[in-house]
Amino acid sequence: MRKYRTIIGIDPGINNCGVSILRHYPATGETKVQNYFTIHANAIAKKENKADSKTYGSIISLFQLERVIEETINTYEPDYVACEDAFYNPRTPNAFISLKSCINSIKRVLYTHQKTLFLIAPKMAKATVSTGVANKEVVQESIRKLPDLKIKDTKELPIENMSEHEADATAIGYTFIKAILPEIILR
Repeated sequence: MRKYRTIIGIDPGINNCGVSILRHYPATGETKVQNYFTIHANAIAKKENKADSKTYGSIISLFQLERVIEETINTYEPDYVACEDAFYNPRTPNAFISLKSCINSIKRVLYTHQKTLFLIAPKMAKATVSTGVANKEVVQESIRKLPDLKIKDTKELPIENMSEHEADATAIGYTFIKAILPEIILR
């Protein structure tokens, strides 16, 4: 049996896509966050492909998102990838469409690697790390207090600078480890 499993947790978004790389050690039950970052796909698209971005809008941003996800998969070679699922709010239907587009772009990248994207309901992630109705600030605080989750705190990556998107991505990865991974292992 391998010493650890690598899980990538994703909080999808075209403007701000949080990514967290976790290592789960089955022998001890401990999980360590190795790295986390936010992909600003719209900003990258506007900077690198200004003319195309104006013409094609979010399509160029989704290509940029796919590029960074591809680099992340190649760098960390995850065993599993988990992503927060889209949620529908009748007051913001465009946000739902944007999240679904983002999730489909991530699925396209994973398809080329023959990997499954595990979707985690937002309430499930919030309930795993705190309460089912926790807001983003509560999630940020809660993940820091989980006894079996260690978040790397370095000069280059200070924990107090972790964004809400990175915290959500960490909560998604942690929820996958707690709620879904045990079922996969038992198969």
